[in-house]
Amino acid sequence: VALLGKIEILDWPLVGLAARAYGMIPIRRGVPDRAALEACLRTLAAGLPLLIAPEGHESPSHALIEGQEGVGFLALRGRVPVVPIVWGTANRVYVCAAGPAAPV
Repeated sequence: VALLGKIEILDWPLVGLAARAYGMIPIRRGVPDRAALEACLRTLAAGLPLLIAPEGHESPSHALIEGQEGVGFLALRGRVPVVPIVWGTANRVYVCAAGPAAPV
């Protein structure tokens, strides 16, 4: 699974190191980032799943917020389906399109 994450993560101690080692695709938020989108499309073309948080961040209230357009662009351009999931806290059961999943 490939992961798309905000470029700032790469500057975080330990987490940034792990993100680099894992091969996270960094994206500059708030501006069109063609290089990140092209990297995502190459990932999808290789048949790999891509994990994206389409909202771009978590809301202070933890409520679902409107997603960004990039997910739709990647799905259409990459000709791949979008499989939505809900990510909760460790004391909740997660729900995904394929059925319930155990909490982490």
